[in-house]
Amino acid sequence: MRLYVFDVDGTLVGRDLELKEDVINLLNKVLDNGDVIAIASGRPYIGILQYFNLLHDGKKYCICANGAEVRDINGKVLFQDTLKLKDYYEFIKNHENIYNHDHTNIYVYTSDGLGYLKYDKFIKSESECNSGFPLIDLKKVNYEDNYSILKFMIATTKEFSIEIDNFITANEKDSYKIVRSSPIYIEFISKNADKSEGVAFLEKYLSLDKNDIYTFGDSGNDIEMIKNFNGIAMGNAINECKSNAKFITKSVDNHGIVYAFENYIKNY
Repeated sequence: MRLYVFDVDGTLVGRDLELKEDVINLLNKVLDNGDVIAIASGRPYIGILQYFNLLHDGKKYCICANGAEVRDINGKVLFQDTLKLKDYYEFIKNHENIYNHDHTNIYVYTSDGLGYLKYDKFIKSESECNSGFPLIDLKKVNYEDNYSILKFMIATTKEFSIEIDNFITANEKDSYKIVRSSPIYIEFISKNADKSEGVAFLEKYLSLDKNDIYTFGDSGNDIEMIKNFNGIAMGNAINECKSNAKFITKSVDNHGIVYAFENYIKNY
């Protein structure tokens, strides 16, 4: 039995966010063969489920919030590595210059929804692209400071995103794993959380041989799982993904996943 792990944006889907017919057909063959598919994304469970619902029944797992949570296809939580809500509030308090910057927001993922202090285009987009991910107005809901969150993240412009590195303190860099899932998103998760950690959990949970695990990705939050397993970088991937990959396939818009199966994996 093999495990195939796929990032979503820039890997499974392009800018149109649609899972193409040739990819659907390929993944259905994988499932029908009795192999396992995991989707590893910064997205929440509900945002991953929308793609799994297009596929046949089979062994399917969700590695959510960049590895902070692993669920089975039915939504059962198998693993979590979380932060606390107080981490989010403390970060905003220490970085009001970021939070109050034009076209910038800082918000949280919980297991149940998207928590925010101000509603803007980023919150609207997060909900829409994740199948109506429930919204939680944190000014109206009184969660305790120790309430568990999967991650908090900054959404901003490409230009200001570059400047933000200068504001993050050494202590914060030591306390969190900080990943760039795109040029406009900076995500803060537990120090040990990573997509690779989620894949390693499934390796043990499913009693798999590491050599039977293949990981596909394109961005900064995919580097470790590409490096630590049979990693395949998309043609549109950042250079660090490519330099750590066992194989570089074509871009997401040029049938990259199908090309990798035909020319590297060769099982289907």
